Amino acid sequence: PSRFDDRPYTSTRMYIGTASLNMHAYGDLNYNHSTAVLPYIEFDTLQNKYISFWGYGTRDVSYIEVGVMTEPNDESTFEVVKRITLPNGSWKKFVADFASYTGNGNYIALRYYHNCNRCYYEAWIDEISISNCQIHNIRHYSTNTRGTTIAWDTVGNYSGVVIEFGPNNFVVGTGTKDTIYNQTTFTIDTLS
Repeated sequence: PSRFDDRPYTSTRMYIGTASLNMHAYGDLNYNHSTAVLPYIEFDTLQNKYISFWGYGTRDVSYIEVGVMTEPNDESTFEVVKRITLPNGSWKKFVADFASYTGNGNYIALRYYHNCNRCYYEAWIDEISISNCQIHNIRHYSTNTRGTTIAWDTVGNYSGVVIEFGPNNFVVGTGTKDTIYNQTTFTIDTLS
């Protein structure tokens, strides 16, 4: 990502991999934020897009503002879409949608922010991704002698998903398909 000042930089504290984006804010309230701008994204609308990332904070009063910009070098074009409170001393995954955004910006940006005077705060961001997918955090939920249940989290106006499953190493398109509406769990009970 590009940035407005020397405050965001790569760091060796990471959720996964070998580096993450470190953002820090310090001093008085005039210098209480740091902004990182993602590369230009070509799309017609942001309203069906989602951003996910892992965040790590060092204070309990620090935030990441997810926003959109029309001009990557002009911070005054930053429009906040969602404000996220970072966890203090641990990694947590966040997902934000752009359903409420009605502008024409093509630069997604993250702004680290605190509201403390004469403080030095840091945050780390890792595994940033942009997608059309409303489903995230897919996980094993439970297992019994006949089957297994999977669960997932959703964002936006989620209405349903098609799940396909089959024997080990099956080819996508040849498995059993089920369409799941307005639920966030599914049980495969035909296992043997």
